[in-house]
Amino acid sequence: MIPIYPEGKAPVRPGAKRLDLDTFLVEDKASGDYRLHRAAFTDEELFELEMKHIFEGNWIYLAHESQIPNNNDYYTTHIGRQPVVIARNRQGELNAFINA
Repeated sequence: MIPIYPEGKAPVRPGAKRLDLDTFLVEDKASGDYRLHRAAFTDEELFELEMKHIFEGNWIYLAHESQIPNNNDYYTTHIGRQPVVIARNRQGELNAFINA
């Protein structure tokens, strides 16, 4: 269940940067629809916050084992800004590495 907090009362980590996300919300009152303004997809400040709090601070799903089906297969992707390699070794075990 997602907790609902009164406006402005959500807990925030000390020192956390705040961003007014309402600036990205587009509301169509006639239809009751909401959408995200396209500026949200190019906003540098929002990008930095997403990288820090989502991709760099949490567990991220990397791949399904079926994407690397055979021994010695590998798969490359990114976790946020970090390039990674997932490889299946000769024994069939999966390993993941930062591709630095």
